[in-house]
Amino acid sequence: MPVLKLSPYRRAWGRIRKNTLQRQAIAANAKQARAQRDLTPAEVQLLERIATAATRRFRFPKVLEDEFQNDVRSASRTARICITLITFILFASAPAWVPLTLGEPERMSGPMRWIELGVMTPFFAIVCLVQARYIAKGWSEWLLFAAFLLEVACIELIMYLADRIGYALEPLLSLLIPVSVMILARLRMVRCLLFVALYLLIVVLANVLWPNHLNVRSPTGWLLECLLLCIALLSAAWSKLSFRRQWAANLLLEMMAYRDSLTGLPNRRALEDHYHVLSQALTRGNKKQLIFALIDLDHFKLINDSYGHEYGDGVLVEVALALSEFARRPLDIAARVGGEEFAVILHDCDAASGRERLSRLLQVIRDLRIEHKGHEGGVVTCSIGATALGSRRNLHDAYRAADECLYRIKQSGRDNLELVSIGA
Repeated sequence: MPVLKLSPYRRAWGRIRKNTLQRQAIAANAKQARAQRDLTPAEVQLLERIATAATRRFRFPKVLEDEFQNDVRSASRTARICITLITFILFASAPAWVPLTLGEPERMSGPMRWIELGVMTPFFAIVCLVQARYIAKGWSEWLLFAAFLLEVACIELIMYLADRIGYALEPLLSLLIPVSVMILARLRMVRCLLFVALYLLIVVLANVLWPNHLNVRSPTGWLLECLLLCIALLSAAWSKLSFRRQWAANLLLEMMAYRDSLTGLPNRRALEDHYHVLSQALTRGNKKQLIFALIDLDHFKLINDSYGHEYGDGVLVEVALALSEFARRPLDIAARVGGEEFAVILHDCDAASGRERLSRLLQVIRDLRIEHKGHEGGVVTCSIGATALGSRRNLHDAYRAADECLYRIKQSGRDNLELVSIGA
């Protein structure tokens, strides 16, 4: 039977699609990890105020600011590739279209070919490849920054050479560069201001070092140039501000997808994702067991009936704080999975140590001394059903075994725990 061989084009397309899927998977994992990160109440409040434009402060805390800038670079990847690719094509094809459209003088053809094909074409080819493959790197933005400043300098040099032989060029030709970069490349505002300052410095120095007579900027031209630069700066600033608000709102929505709005604990979706990641990590390592526990507050309905739902919400928040302190190791997690039901996963924990830790949790809940007159003892207590399981067990098995333990505890008097092992 003959072997089916793929054409080079299909193989190339397969590699491109594979790389695209890998980038999408990495972005999805980063998005999920960001949504599940613990943010302080002050950080959450700042995000809410930025999203609703209720503050004049639009800079995020350092970690979030770095993530925002990474997302800006990723979102502007296509635009940055396009402007560098268009510039590369224009310089590479300049020997064909410049004489036809601009009527290039023969005495300028030598220097122009050296600038176009010897300097700008290879340099912008490198910049385009960098923007395509290393957009996440901070230095790629600086390379883009330097490339277009070099283009400004080259255009000013071309105007000087044209002036020497009496060839007229539009002096505002180089103005297209800072305008397109500020609007399309989404540079940081500080870098936009720096780009404009260096652009004006290059233009002024070029006029001082190479005083033009034919291709000189008129006072009206300088006024027009300054006005267009101001408009481009304002447009870039407004675009960046809008993107910041949208990014803050999206982050809050992502957090809502993985967080319980009342207690701030991870929700069931976050718990399931964490269990999946944790079980894979345990499979690769030598640590084979973890503890999954369901915690149910005893006679919680009586709390709502006797004290009201506001008091009941306060009880849930207090218990959630205690659980978050209890599951404070890096790979442990405490989540709210139902009305008064919580879940805890303790990694690298066998049955004996898990029973000991959960017994302490029972006492921690009692020691909160939250008033509950409808329950024996007068304080809020909880019941715990738990299972010790291996990494190859799925979460459904863990839920079922822990729920059965929890049911037996409730039938036998509550305020206690039961733990079983279900093996690998």
